[in-house]
Amino acid sequence: MAKTRHHHMMRIGAHEFGNQFFKSLVRSAIELEKEPDKMKS
Repeated sequence: MAKTRHHHMMRIGAHEFGNQFFKSLVRSAIELEKEPDKMKS
C-alpha cells in the first residue's frame, strides 16, 4: 500500500511539473506574439 501511495505521489509530481512546463511554454509564446520584431532579428 505504501508503494502505491509513493507511486501516486510521483505521478502527481510529474503532473505538476508538466503544468509548470506548459505554462512557461505558453508564456514564451505570448511574449513572442507581443514582440514579433525579436523573431526577425
